[in-house]
Amino acid sequence: MGTAGETEAAAAAFRRSVNEDIGGGGGLTETMKLEDDFKGYDVDEFSIPERYKQSLLSVLITHGMVVDRTAALAKMANDYFGDQDVVVLGVLNGCFRFYSVFVDQLNKLRKDFRNSVFYEFVRLKSYVDANSLGTVQNSLDMFVLFCFSSSLFSNVSALFQLQSGNLSFLTGKHVLVVEDIIETGKTMEKLLSVLDSVKPLSVKVLTLLTKRTDAPAVFKPDFVGFDIPNHFVVGFGFDYNEMFRDMDHICIINDYGKLKYSIKS
Repeated sequence: MGTAGETEAAAAAFRRSVNEDIGGGGGLTETMKLEDDFKGYDVDEFSIPERYKQSLLSVLITHGMVVDRTAALAKMANDYFGDQDVVVLGVLNGCFRFYSVFVDQLNKLRKDFRNSVFYEFVRLKSYVDANSLGTVQNSLDMFVLFCFSSSLFSNVSALFQLQSGNLSFLTGKHVLVVEDIIETGKTMEKLLSVLDSVKPLSVKVLTLLTKRTDAPAVFKPDFVGFDIPNHFVVGFGFDYNEMFRDMDHICIINDYGKLKYSIKS
């Protein structure tokens, strides 16, 4: 096992090796930036489940804005890849709602193409409460397949392979990683280093959100929906300890909500 210095050197070498073929080419398209002084919209002006209202500071991005921007992202990705086979790799659990809307829009654009889109998933976890764990946790969770259409059932074996570490089915493939949010990019960097080891033809990263934090970013995705200020957001698949995923709008959680839904030690 290498020293801490050797480990950091290896990580730095990987960052330098990230090129136009393996993610992080950075900014293939323009993003929509929400400025730091934008506080969002009053929750009372929108349809919000009553059980959540007291836990929210504001609505940051409406459901309609998310859907429209996702359609635009699908067109950007489609224009980039063209008529090629593409593996769309969703990062669970957070991306499941965004992923579902995205692939629906992508399939509409590709209906007359000769080549296909394939669906695969990996589950990563790096948060408990509002704190990053600093590590990437992989786990098997087969029930998530039922969030999508029955056409995905044929990928059950591939999902087991992916989450148990066998990624050989990605070798020689164009891969589009779909994520819900990227902050510093450390989690994505770890995933890309694993994907790189099986020699895909290319890897690009598409995310609904990027968040501006005090920590320096080590990774820049290729396709970005919205760039947001440093708020903890929930809704449309984003959770706080597994709560709020079912809410349609993307909202800012308040201190009361963090306390109410915190994991008691």
